[in-house]
Amino acid sequence: MTERPKRQVVDVSGGSLFIDLEDGRVRVRFPLFDVEAEGADRDEAFEQLVPLLREHLSSNEAAQQAFSEWAQEHIIEVEMTDEEIAESRELENLVERGKKIGKEFRALDAPSFVSFVASATPVVVDFWAEWCQPCHMLAPVLKEVTDELSLPVGKVNIDEYPDIWEEIPSNGIPTLAVYTNGRRRGIVVGAGRSPDELKAELQPFLS
Repeated sequence: MTERPKRQVVDVSGGSLFIDLEDGRVRVRFPLFDVEAEGADRDEAFEQLVPLLREHLSSNEAAQQAFSEWAQEHIIEVEMTDEEIAESRELENLVERGKKIGKEFRALDAPSFVSFVASATPVVVDFWAEWCQPCHMLAPVLKEVTDELSLPVGKVNIDEYPDIWEEIPSNGIPTLAVYTNGRRRGIVVGAGRSPDELKAELQPFLS
């Protein structure tokens, strides 16, 4: 029998302290931060705890570091559901399709980047990395839009050419940058856009 796929999760529930109260309710406390919540049962109490933990971590860098260290020691494997397996396979297919399409874009190094962005008409540079799944998933959308707008596309691997990437005012990939005559006209950060949405974000930089 084939073993069911598993995924790694941080066992926050297992690292929490559950207390049965006299009124039948349950209190749960996350000892690392002394954050607690109550509910009618363990599941409800934990559901109430999770957003409180997220809020505590959202703006507290020290807490984020402490949780990251704690999480490394509380990772467990759980079997994936049928829905999770289907989503995982769909994601793999999207990434593989994106990798194939991404090969159609011109790979730029430092010298060719300079000449590419010097174009008198707008060009798009895709800043990406091999390990970045959203970068691969963006490729089909980017190709559809740039084909429609007749925009040349070049791509820069930020791991291979960090000096080029350091000049871009972005802290995440994928990042698309539009250039004309060597001047950066604007950037679009992130994936998850439809072709129409991406086109609408690029167009202000094309005129």
